[in-house]
Amino acid sequence: MLLLNKSIEMSELKKQTITIFDDFYTIVSDEPENIFSQAIDYTNDLMSSISLQSKITDKKKVAVLSALQMAIQIQKFEERLAVLKSKEKDLIASVNQCLGSS
Repeated sequence: MLLLNKSIEMSELKKQTITIFDDFYTIVSDEPENIFSQAIDYTNDLMSSISLQSKITDKKKVAVLSALQMAIQIQKFEERLAVLKSKEKDLIASVNQCLGSS
């Protein structure tokens, strides 16, 4: 997580300088390196794609559009997860019913 959590030991935190969309940021995080690296790559790719497709060069506007796109993706994933959890619950009930009637 990028926000500092009081329950996290300082030894677990890693401070690093990263580049996103040609700007440098110093970040403190306890996220695993591979996940953090993938998130940086994804953010860079999304911002570059939005800037290229929309012809918008203002970095703040590109960042806001990228954040909005990510929020939409999260909502879709959460909706899909809810559907899958419901299906899982129904399948478990069906299996239990079949096992109970054997």
